[in-house]
Amino acid sequence: MDQETRTEVREAMQRLRRPPGDPVHIRATVDGGGEIGEDVASGPIELTVEVTDADGEPAVWFDDQWWTTLIERWADEPLTVHIAPTPTALLHPLTLYQLEMLRRVVPGWRIVGHAYADDVTSDDDVQLLAASAYDQVRFLDSPRSDPPQSDRCRSRSSIEELFGRIRREQARLGVSRPTLVRLPSTAPTPSPTPTARVQSRATTT
Repeated sequence: MDQETRTEVREAMQRLRRPPGDPVHIRATVDGGGEIGEDVASGPIELTVEVTDADGEPAVWFDDQWWTTLIERWADEPLTVHIAPTPTALLHPLTLYQLEMLRRVVPGWRIVGHAYADDVTSDDDVQLLAASAYDQVRFLDSPRSDPPQSDRCRSRSSIEELFGRIRREQARLGVSRPTLVRLPSTAPTPSPTPTARVQSRATTT
C-alpha cells in the first residue's frame, strides 16, 4: 500500500469515527415506511420507532421482517430502541409481541418506552406493563390531551399512585423492570415527522 492509498484509508476511517458515547439518532416514522438510511456507521445507536399513527393504528411496516432486517444489520451493536409516545403504542399487543421477540433474540439491546401519564390506567394496563420487555418507561407527567369539559372535575390518579400500582405488581411477579422515570410536564416530547430520518451526533433522546 503506497503513501497516497494509506492517506485515503486513514481519512475515510476518520470520517466514520464518532467521539465515544456520542450515538447516532435514527427515527423510523409511521409515514416514512420504516425506512432507515444505509449510511449509518457502527457504534452506539438510538432508534426511535413510531409504532402507531394518530388514530392508534400500527404502521403497516412494523412486523417481523422489519425487525429481522435491523437485527441482521445491528445485532452486535449497542442499540437502544425507543418506542415513541404515539397513541396506544406503549401497550399495543403488536408492540409487546415484537419487544418480547427482541428480548429473546438480541438481549443486549435496551428497550425504552415513552408514554403520557394517562396511557396506563386500568389494572390490565398495569399488569401488561409490569410483565413487559421494557427496560425502562419514561412517563410525561401530563395527560395525552385535555379531558372533555364534563370530565375536568373528576379526580385523576397521580403519577406517584400509578408508579406505586406498577411496582406492587412487579413485586407480585418478582421482577424489577421496567424501571420507571417521571418526566416534567414541560419536557419536550418526540413529535411525528413526515419521513424517517437519520440524525448524527444528536445530544438528546
